[in-house]
Amino acid sequence: MENHKEIIPKQQKGIATDIKESITLSGLEEAIQFYDVAVNRLKDVNHWHLVTQHLETKFTLRDKNGIEVKRQVTLGDYFQINIPFPGLDRGKGYDWVQVKEIKEENNQQQDEQIFSMLVKPAHPPFDTETAHFFDAEASSTFSVLRKGTKITALVHGRNETPNTFVHSLAGKIRNILVALASFLGFSYFQWKSLVKGLLADNEQVSIPHK
Repeated sequence: MENHKEIIPKQQKGIATDIKESITLSGLEEAIQFYDVAVNRLKDVNHWHLVTQHLETKFTLRDKNGIEVKRQVTLGDYFQINIPFPGLDRGKGYDWVQVKEIKEENNQQQDEQIFSMLVKPAHPPFDTETAHFFDAEASSTFSVLRKGTKITALVHGRNETPNTFVHSLAGKIRNILVALASFLGFSYFQWKSLVKGLLADNEQVSIPHK
């Protein structure tokens, strides 16, 4: 199950984080079905707040033109992120990331399935300045893997450093403070809740029907 690591950028500066959760199902058919459930939850970015049960942080999926969309994530989409901290003026009060790569594999010979998605801090469609508390070299890679009856959900953070490449002093201070909060555990608990929620049973995760 090492193939998913190909999408993870090399760690070169700042902080790296690796968060993982696994479950083992009783049978292969059940595992294959639940893998699809977990992947669909990961692709349904608009409902991540229900998966994590962190209702104070909201992810809104927007297309490459910045238009809000109610569908599964695709390459080039943006996540507009509303976190419980003061927002950035240049991001209209939000932090922004963009989906830079999506990788899907189904290796029947090795009985493995992999879905991975790489996102990076980005400037929103209406601006040219990165609107995120991490700088543009940071990344988050989200993965769901199945090997036999074992399913694993992972989040890999790489090159996480505060974004001080902003025009306003207030923006620089804000990004340093939010990045510090992330380093002290804010991001860890957010992503730990996500990987647990991706693998939770249907009674624990309630997502409205489309």
